[in-house]
Amino acid sequence: MALAALIFASQTIDDGSDLLRAALPLAGATLLEHQVRRAVRAGALHIIILVERLPAPLIAAIDRLRRDGFRVDIARTVADAADRIHPDETVLIVADGCIAPAAAFERLAAAHAPALLALSDQPGLEDFERIDAHSRWAGLALIEGGRLQETAAQLGDWDFALTLLRRMLQAGAVILPAVAAHGEGGDPEHPVFAREAADLSALEQRIIDGSAGMRVGWPARYIFPLIERSAIAALARRQLDPWWIQLASVVLALLAFAPAAAGWFTTGLLLLVASGPVASIAQRLADVRVTRLRHEQRLREARLMIAAAALVVLGVRLGDDGQWGWALLAVLVIGVMAALASEWRTARRLDNRAPMPFMATGDGLIWMFLPFAAGGLWGSGMVAAALYAITSFVVAQRMVHDAIALKMRGQQV
Repeated sequence: MALAALIFASQTIDDGSDLLRAALPLAGATLLEHQVRRAVRAGALHIIILVERLPAPLIAAIDRLRRDGFRVDIARTVADAADRIHPDETVLIVADGCIAPAAAFERLAAAHAPALLALSDQPGLEDFERIDAHSRWAGLALIEGGRLQETAAQLGDWDFALTLLRRMLQAGAVILPAVAAHGEGGDPEHPVFAREAADLSALEQRIIDGSAGMRVGWPARYIFPLIERSAIAALARRQLDPWWIQLASVVLALLAFAPAAAGWFTTGLLLLVASGPVASIAQRLADVRVTRLRHEQRLREARLMIAAAALVVLGVRLGDDGQWGWALLAVLVIGVMAALASEWRTARRLDNRAPMPFMATGDGLIWMFLPFAAGGLWGSGMVAAALYAITSFVVAQRMVHDAIALKMRGQQV
C-alpha cells in the first residue's frame, strides 16, 4: 500500500510575529524541509502540505524540495488536502511544528494503520496533546486514506489534526513509543514541538554532533571530525548548498596533479590530503539536512581518479632511472582498490555488519603516505600502500566467503 504524508503547516510561532513554525530555521534548512525529508526517507511517495498562507521562506523551502525531486503538493483547505489523497493510501500525519527522529518516522511507517507515536506523560511535555492518563501524542500518526477522507467530510468546526487523532484512538490505534528504549551514543533524541526558534536549538546541535564520524575509513571516522569541528556548526546553520563544497574537494585534487607531475610530490600530497576533509564536510552537511548531494557518486569518483592518476605519476617518476616496476606497482594498487570496492559492496549486501574502520579507502591511502613523505621515503610508501590494499582485499574476500557460508547453512536448516 502506497504511503503519503500530510504535514500541517499553518500555525505561527509564539512571539507574536507572522513567522510560521514550519519556516523556523533548522540546520541550514527549514523545519518543514526536515519534516519532508524524514517522511520521504521513511517511504512517503508524495507529500501534502496543509498551509493556509505561503510566506516567502516557505515558498523557497518548497522550491528546494521540488528541485531535489520530491513530489510536494500544497493544500489550502482540509477538503483540498483530502482530495489529494487516494482512499487506498496510508497517510503519515505530521503535526504542526513537530520534528521527531528519523528512526521514529521509519518505525511508524512500518506499522499497520491506524497507529501513532506516544510519550509517557512527565513534566515538560505540556506542549504534547494528552491521549490518556499516562501518555501524550508525540505528533506523528498513521491513518488509512479512506478514514482521513471520512473525517474531513464530517469535520465541521473541529480541529482537523485532533479530530483525526481521536478517531484513530476510537478505532483502536496501535500506540508505539516515540523514543527507543536505548538511544544510540547517549541520551535518546526526543520529538520536539517547536513553538519558537529556541525550541530547536538543542535539536539542531544534536543533529550536527550526530553527523560526525559517519563515513567509511579511519581518516573519515577519527581525523576528519576533529578538523571539521571548528567549521561545521557555522556551515550547518547556513543555507549553503553542500554541492559547492564537494566540488571544491575535486578542484583541490585537480590542483594536486600539476605539482605531482612536476615532481613536487609533497605539495601534491598535501593538496590531496586537504581535499578529504573538504569532501567530508560536504557529505556531513548533506547528512545534517537528510538529503543527498547532487552528482555525489560522480564527484567522489572524480576525486579518487585524480588521486589514482597522481599515484601513477609517482610510480613513473620513481622509475626515472629505469626501474619501471614502480609504475606497475602503482597500477596494481589502483586495480586492487577497485576490486576491493566491489568486494566490499558485496560483503555489505550479504552481511550488513558495521563497517570495518581500518579497511583501505582512497583517503586512507592518501593519509598513510604522510609519514613516508616526511622522510622522503616515497618508494617505501608505495610498497606500504600496496600491502595495505592487498591485505584489505583479502579481509573483504574472507567476509564475503563467511557471509555466503552463513546464508547457505541457514538455507539448509
